[in-house]
Amino acid sequence: MKFLVVDDSKVLIKKISLFLEKLGHQVLGHAYDGFQGAELYQVLKPEVVLLDVTMPNRDGRECLVDIMKVNPHAVVIMLSATKSDDVKKDCKNLGARAFLHKDDLIDPETFGSALDQALQQVENKAA
Repeated sequence: MKFLVVDDSKVLIKKISLFLEKLGHQVLGHAYDGFQGAELYQVLKPEVVLLDVTMPNRDGRECLVDIMKVNPHAVVIMLSATKSDDVKKDCKNLGARAFLHKDDLIDPETFGSALDQALQQVENKAA
């Protein structure tokens, strides 16, 4: 699958990109805030966006709203260090298809398993 990764941490973007590539996916690009993320979504047209919730300048929820305006069927999976059910609910209400916790970024296998579960949630919702 073709991914866009949006996170304010260059270290995490690199790590996520390496994991995705090890899992056989392609990373089309990356962005460091919600402004760049929404802009790159329109230019790159990825199949899946991995989007951090908390970022400077424009956060993930604002970026999510922008992406959903462009494509209400966009597959956006939120990334966060928070375990707040309210944050997850808010993101899903705004159009996020699934939610990954940053604790799953331990190694490619753990991340791959969590990503597979998230993508399965997306497929189940589409069916």
